[in-house]
Parts: sequence; structure tokens; C-alpha cells
Amino acid sequence: MRSPTPRALRLFLTGLCLALDTGCYPVHWKRGEIKPMPLGRLQQLKIWSSDTVFRWHAVIITYDSITGVPYKMSTKCDSCRLGLRLSSVDSIRVGYPSSPAKNILILAFLVAAFTAPLH
Repeated sequence: MRSPTPRALRLFLTGLCLALDTGCYPVHWKRGEIKPMPLGRLQQLKIWSSDTVFRWHAVIITYDSITGVPYKMSTKCDSCRLGLRLSSVDSIRVGYPSSPAKNILILAFLVAAFTAPLH
């Protein structure tokens, strides 16, 4: 069996790294406490209530309720905002999306590393 050429190996590794960078890295989820906390408009939350999971952003948590906009809707759509009583929330997970600048730097590094000429 022939061993792969350096060019074929480089193309495979580039594709693998790009797939991992774009598909597996976008959001890191961490369990959060169900209490009022500061959240940004782009901060994502998964909210468990009974047998339902909601994924919201632009979330506001008060002492008695939690409101947010469904993830697939624009954060500017205030008429899309949904709410739950805090007592009906079982648990939440807070999503920490990666920064676009970090993704661009990783992509630039990968392109530079795998397009350099072989000697």
C-alpha cells in the first residue's frame, strides 16, 4: 500500500481542521444557577421546564420570571419574546459562543500553515 503524498496528507489535515473548527467549536455550554444574572443580547440559554427544552437569547432573568427570544428569531424582535415563571424552570445551561475574531485567527493560521510550500 502506498503512503499518502505530502500534498494529499496536507489537504486531508486542512479539511479535518476546518471541519472541526467550524462544526464542533461554536458554543460551549455550562450549567447555570437559576437566579437573576447579567446576560448579553447574544448570550444563549437552554432552559429545561418539565419535558420541554427552550433555546433562547436576549434573555432577561428576574426574581420571578425568565423571558427571552427563541434562538432562531432576531434578538431585536421584542414581539417574539416568550416567558416562563422562574418556579417552573428545572435547570438552565448558559452558552458561551466563540468570538468571530478568534475563529478568523484560527482559520488564517490553518490556511497559512497548510498552504506553505513543501520542500
